[in-house]
Amino acid sequence: MIIIAQEDVGLDTRSLPVQVEFYPIEKIEEKILYYIIKNMKVLGLYSGAWSTYTDLIQRIELQGVNPYAYFPVDPIEFELAEPALTAADLLLSKLLMIMMTKLDRVPKSYTLSKRVSRRDLITNPIKSITKYYSAPYITMEDRCVAHPNCNLCIESCPKEALRGKPPKVNPVLCDSCGICLWSCPHQLLNMPAFENSSYTYFIDNLRMRAKRSLTLIIVSKKKASSIIGGLFENKEKINPAVLVTLDRIDHFTDFHLVASLAAGFSIAIYNDNSKIWNKDKLRNYSGLPVGIAENVDELVDLLILFNNSEGITKSSKMLPSRKISQVRMLTELYGVKNLAFDAPVIGYVNVDQDSCLLCDACSSMCPTGALALEVTENSISLRFNHAYCDACWECVWACSHEAINLKYVYNNDILDKKVTLTSDKIAKCKLCGRPIGSLKMIRHVEEILKRRGAPKWVQEQIWLCPKCKIYGLYRSIRK
Repeated sequence: MIIIAQEDVGLDTRSLPVQVEFYPIEKIEEKILYYIIKNMKVLGLYSGAWSTYTDLIQRIELQGVNPYAYFPVDPIEFELAEPALTAADLLLSKLLMIMMTKLDRVPKSYTLSKRVSRRDLITNPIKSITKYYSAPYITMEDRCVAHPNCNLCIESCPKEALRGKPPKVNPVLCDSCGICLWSCPHQLLNMPAFENSSYTYFIDNLRMRAKRSLTLIIVSKKKASSIIGGLFENKEKINPAVLVTLDRIDHFTDFHLVASLAAGFSIAIYNDNSKIWNKDKLRNYSGLPVGIAENVDELVDLLILFNNSEGITKSSKMLPSRKISQVRMLTELYGVKNLAFDAPVIGYVNVDQDSCLLCDACSSMCPTGALALEVTENSISLRFNHAYCDACWECVWACSHEAINLKYVYNNDILDKKVTLTSDKIAKCKLCGRPIGSLKMIRHVEEILKRRGAPKWVQEQIWLCPKCKIYGLYRSIRK
C-alpha cells in the first residue's frame, strides 16, 4: 500500500501507517500506474483525481492489472468534511478500509477481445489478455455451505450469472446490477473494493473521529467529479460530508444503510439511473435522515437540511456487528417504530393458522431461536421472537405446507415480546397419556393413512407415543 500525493497538498504524514511519496501533479498518473503494475494498492491524492479517474482506469485495464487497486481522493474532500473531521482523520479512515479490502478475490478472466499492443502481447502475454470485472464474490464460503437450502442470490440474478454452492459468478454474464447483494441474509456477497466488513469498519472509525454531525454521500465513481465542484461552492452552508464512491450506487444496500444510520450518519444518495434507489423507496425510511438527489442542486439542499443533525452526538455506543442490533440502535436514535426493507435485514414471520400443523419443522431449523414450540399440559403453540429473526428463510424452506410468510419489516411494538403465531390442543397417547404432538397434526396424518387404505392397526399406531409403540410391538412378538 502506498500514497502518491501532489507535492503541495500539505499532508501531515506522521500519523499514516503507509509509505507516502510526493510528486508534481504532471507526474502523478505515471507513478500511480507504475505501482499498480507492481501489484500494490495505491491511493492517489491530487487535485482533479476524480475528473481523471475514468481515463486512468482505462490505462490500468490496458496493462492487464487490477483497476480496483486504485483509490482516488481529491483534496477538496478534506475541506468538505471540515470541521467534523480533520484531513488526517478522514485519510486514515479511508486507508484502514482500503487495507482491509481483499483484492485477490476480484473476479477476472482472459479475453481476446481486448485491445493490446504487440509489444505487451510479446513481453507479458498473460497480463495483456487479463480482464478484471465489477462482479460479486463470496466471502466465508463455509457459512454459505452451512445453509444448503439457500439459493436466494442465484434466484435473484436476472442474468443467471451465479451457479453452484457456494455460488460462483460468471463475470462475462454479470452486468454488475447488484441485485444479488440485496438478497443474501448473511451478507456474504461483496463487490470489488467495497466489502461489507471493511465498510462497517470504515464508518465505525469515522464515527469515533467525527466531532459533529456528518453526512455520507453515496455516489458512483463516474459521477463523483460532477458533484464535487458544486458541493465545494456551497461548503459554508452544507453539513460536513464524506464521499462514499462505488461502481454503482445499487451496490449500497439496505444492510449498509442500516449500519450507517445506526452509527449516527445522515445519508444522501446521488441517483445515477439506479434501478433500486429512487424517491419512491424513501417511503420505507420515513422519519430517518435519508435523502435521494437527482442533481447537484438537490444534493446541496439535502446537505443543508441535514446540517447540525444530532445523530453522531447521540450515537455513543460501539456499532454492533449483528444487523438486528443495528436496526434497534437506529430506531432508538431517531424514534422510529416501524420500518420496511427490500433486503433481509430483519424478519417478521406470519403463519397461516389453517395450514400450520405445529409439526416443529420450522422451529427445529431456526438457527437463532426466533421460532420455538412451547408445550403445556393441554396445549401446544408456535411462538415468535421478532428480535431474534435474521430473515434467513430456513423456516420457509422447512415448511412442507407453505404455511409461513416472511417479510422484511421491523415492528417495534413486538420487538421484545414472544408472540403466539398459532396454537392447538395437545394430542396424548391413548395408553399412557404422554403428549405426542398437536391434535391437528395427528388428525392430518390419520386422514392421509385412511385415504391411502392403511390397515386399522397402522392408523391406531399414530395415537401412541414412541415408548408405547415399542411396547406394543414387543407384546405382539411375544404372542
